[in-house]
Amino acid sequence: MSSSSASRRILLGLVFALSGVANTAHAGSAEKSFHEAYYLEHSHGDLAGAAKLYEKVAGDRRTDPELRSKAKASLAAVREELAGADLARLMPPDALAYAELRRPGDRIMSLLGKLGLMAEPGSLPEAGAKRLAISPDLVRELLGIRGLAVAVTGFDPKTQTPSGVVVFNPGNLKAIRGLIATGLPLAGNPVESIGGFPTYDLEGEAIVTLTSRLVIASTDRDQIAGVVRRLTGKKEPSLADSPALAGIGADRDDALLLFFVNAKPLIPFIKQGMASGGSSHELAIAQAVLDIDSLQSLTGRVSIGEDGIGIDIALRLDEGHRNLVFNFLRTPAINRDTLQCIPGGAAAFLVGALNEAPSRFGATPSSTDALPIVTALDLGRELFANITSIALYLLPPDEAGTRDGFPIPDVGLALTVNDPSKSEALWTQFLGLAN
Repeated sequence: MSSSSASRRILLGLVFALSGVANTAHAGSAEKSFHEAYYLEHSHGDLAGAAKLYEKVAGDRRTDPELRSKAKASLAAVREELAGADLARLMPPDALAYAELRRPGDRIMSLLGKLGLMAEPGSLPEAGAKRLAISPDLVRELLGIRGLAVAVTGFDPKTQTPSGVVVFNPGNLKAIRGLIATGLPLAGNPVESIGGFPTYDLEGEAIVTLTSRLVIASTDRDQIAGVVRRLTGKKEPSLADSPALAGIGADRDDALLLFFVNAKPLIPFIKQGMASGGSSHELAIAQAVLDIDSLQSLTGRVSIGEDGIGIDIALRLDEGHRNLVFNFLRTPAINRDTLQCIPGGAAAFLVGALNEAPSRFGATPSSTDALPIVTALDLGRELFANITSIALYLLPPDEAGTRDGFPIPDVGLALTVNDPSKSEALWTQFLGLAN
């Protein structure tokens, strides 16, 4: 064998050896990226960062095929999770009504923490101590769902049944996800897939599609197909862009429960239902009292924030409406001066308003410092015209405010009025009698 032939063989051997080392190094790097992505997804909740790493591994053809397959599946699941973070963006834009439950476990944990009822993560009960301390793991396991949304898109007056679509994200509750994936093929009949995802017909009552993270159900395949298209990144109008949802507010992420009803398309059904259930005379009375044609929308949200539980409900009516019930329930704005009367350390307070400030019964210049004369009519004027806002507050008791070991809290009442002299004269008379 010549020296040149031996040199070639040695060179080829070195090339193959270096190639094997490079492939081994690349395989190790790809596997490391995959594990980093898995860690970001499940330990830190950084879905965007995990998606970038999964995409890098799935798009490299030099990566082991089995690892690439795992990376593609994980990438699809993470992208679904990102798209499903706002379920309203998956819903059709023409929904007549919509309700959404968002991360109940996180919200309830926050509330229990503010009430001092949540135990420290990973901590054991104190020896010899008897107190209520709920484990965070219990709340996560029981209420770990990410979200549930229901959109009503139509109503059949003949059968009195609504139509629409439901989207459920089990989140980290793998037991529920596994139960659904196990029970659907058993209870339903497999039908043509939607968007490449397995789909089942539940005895003609509903159609259910399983994606990597979501469960989508409807009586209409087109409704499910629309949700799947928006889920996979297709640019289509959604409920999140609808003006009807704008009434809930831009900070929807803080809400535990939100809902809205688009009343305008429902007015014909409301009138038809009222006409079928009663006489035209009763319908005329309802129209006079409620002014049904003026209804626009009803929106609401329940949130748990730094200040506790908040409930906001808004009814929107046409300009110049004649809804008698709404006008009777409408109250004036609370006077800011009343809020300033409440001490900063109050444990609880209740504030209401009776009149606008100032009103035509406001304070009038007086030529004397003497208190005005109080008449019987002043009792009604004080309540229905002079008082603008009322605040009732409760102060936590101090150590001195105890009787027989039972703490006695301090209660305060603050009234804001238009004419202080009238109120002073009236309350001086009555408090003098009580004294």
